[in-house]
Amino acid sequence: MKNRGVTLLALAITIVVLLILAGITLSITIGGNGLIEKTKKTGQDFDLAQLKDEVAVAYTSYSTRLKSKSNLTLGYFLEEIPNAQIAAMDENSWMVTKGQSKVIVDSDGNIVDGNILTLAEAKDNSMLENEENSEMKVPGGTVTIPAGYKVTNDSGSTVDEGIVITDSATNGNEWVWVPVSDASDLYEESQTPIALTGSTGVTTTKYSSSTVYGNISRSLPGTTGAREPDVVLGSNGTSYDAKAVYHSAAGFTNLNNMTTTIVSEYNQMITSIGQYKGFWIGRYELSANGVKKNQPTLNESWYKLYLNCKSLSKDTDIAITRMIWGCQWDATCKFIASGENSKDITNSCSWGNYVEYNRLNGYIEGDEEYISEAGTKQVTGYSEYWKAKNIYDLAGNCWEETQEASGTNFRVARGGNCTSYSGSIMNPVTTTSIGAPYTTSGDAGTRPVLIILPSNNLDY
Repeated sequence: MKNRGVTLLALAITIVVLLILAGITLSITIGGNGLIEKTKKTGQDFDLAQLKDEVAVAYTSYSTRLKSKSNLTLGYFLEEIPNAQIAAMDENSWMVTKGQSKVIVDSDGNIVDGNILTLAEAKDNSMLENEENSEMKVPGGTVTIPAGYKVTNDSGSTVDEGIVITDSATNGNEWVWVPVSDASDLYEESQTPIALTGSTGVTTTKYSSSTVYGNISRSLPGTTGAREPDVVLGSNGTSYDAKAVYHSAAGFTNLNNMTTTIVSEYNQMITSIGQYKGFWIGRYELSANGVKKNQPTLNESWYKLYLNCKSLSKDTDIAITRMIWGCQWDATCKFIASGENSKDITNSCSWGNYVEYNRLNGYIEGDEEYISEAGTKQVTGYSEYWKAKNIYDLAGNCWEETQEASGTNFRVARGGNCTSYSGSIMNPVTTTSIGAPYTTSGDAGTRPVLIILPSNNLDY
C-alpha cells in the first residue's frame, strides 16, 4: 500500500508537469507572439517585399518608356503585375494590392507600405474600435482619421468633395476634413513675446495672420483690433472675461487660467495642423445634441457656446473639440473656394440660407432649387443646396461665433445669418460681425472643430 501511494503521487506529479509543458508548448506555438504568428508575419513580410519588387520592375518599365516620350502612365505598367488590383489615388499615385499586401507608389517611383486605408476600409464600423489614429489616402491627399472614428457612408470620395467622419455607427457627431498644406499660412510669429490684453503677464509669439485667403484686417494680441489669441476685458480692464460669472460659464477657474489656456490651445491647434496637414470642422452648426443633422441650432452666450464645444470629443487623449478659431474659418473659406467643387465665397447667396436666396438666384416655385423657407432660421443641414464640400450652413442661417477677439468688448462671428442682406449681395461666408460675448441672440450660434492632438509634444 505504501509503494502504491508513492506511485500514484509520482503519476499525479508527472501529469501536472506534462500539462504545464503542454501549456507552454501551446503558448509558444499559437500565442500572440507564437511560432504560428511569427511564421505568418514572415510570410506576409515576404509577400510585401515581393510586391515591392514587382512594383519596382513596373516603374523601371515606365521610366524607360517615359524617356521615349510615351504617353502611357505608370498605372498602365502596374496593371501588368499578375493578380494585383490597381487603384488610382490621384493623378500621380496608385495603390497596388495583392493578397494581403498593399503598397502605394507615385510617379517618381517612391514606394511605401500600404498601411494607409482605402475609403472602403475606413467606412467599416470596426474603425470605431481602433485605439490608434489611421491614415487614409484618397484623391486630393492623405487624411488622418482619429482613433475611434470612421468615414460616413455618405462621405465624399475625394478631399475636394468633402471627407466626413463620425464617432458612432448611428447618429454620431460628424466632421469634415479641411486640408491645410502649410500651417504657417495661418499665423505670424514674433521674435519677442507679445503680452495679451490685461495684466496677467501671459504672452504669445504666434498670432493669426491677415492673409490666409485674402486680406482681413487683423492686429496683434493686446491691441484693440481683431486678433487671436486674446481675451476681452472691456475698456476698464475688469469686465467680460475678467468677471467670474463669465469666465466660469466658459469653464475657467479665473482670468489667468483662461488666458493661459487659450494661448496653449492656440499653439496646440497650430502644431496639430502643421503635423497632420489639416483639421476637422463640424459638418453642422452646434446643437444641444452635438454636431448632428436636423437639430435646432444652439443659441447661447459666447461663454456657454465655448463650453459646449469642449464636450464633443470621443476620447480627449486622442483629439479635442473646441470653438473654431478665426484663422480656421479663413482656411475653410480658402478650401471651399478651390478645386472642382468650389463655391463663391465673396457672394455665397447660391449656397446659403439667406432671405433673398430664391430671388437672387432666379428660382421660382416649382424649381428644384426653390426653397420656400429661405430667409428663416432652419435646423442643421436643412437643405442639400445649402452646403459646400459637405459642410452645411457655413453661409447664412446663423452667425457663428469664433474665438477671435475685437476691440475691448467683442468677439467675432462669421458667415452671415438668414436675414443678412446688403444690396445685391448678402453678407457672404467671409463676412465678420462683432458682438458682446455675454449676450444671447437667436441668430448667433457656433461651429466646433476637432483637433487631433499632436504626437510627441511637437512644437510646430
